[in-house]
Amino acid sequence: MTPKGRASATHAIAKVLVTTNPNLLTPAQRMGAIAPLLRLCREPKSSNLEQFEALLALTNIASVGDDEKARIVNERGIHALEYDRPLALCF
Repeated sequence: MTPKGRASATHAIAKVLVTTNPNLLTPAQRMGAIAPLLRLCREPKSSNLEQFEALLALTNIASVGDDEKARIVNERGIHALEYDRPLALCF
């Protein structure tokens, strides 16, 4: 899979997880989504919308419990949550 294809697939996962109750997912599905979502957050070429939806998905997953929060921390996710690039101005 190409990097662009991987980013598109991860963005699709993020879009689904924004509107899906994470308690309906199996633990393996929740845990398996964390690393790709964090990669999308870290990717400098990802759009603001892609990062926003990935962050919303991660928030939903983290709301399930301590295991999910610990996985985000173990994947060095706290640094990925810091926003360090300028926002695009929309007028």
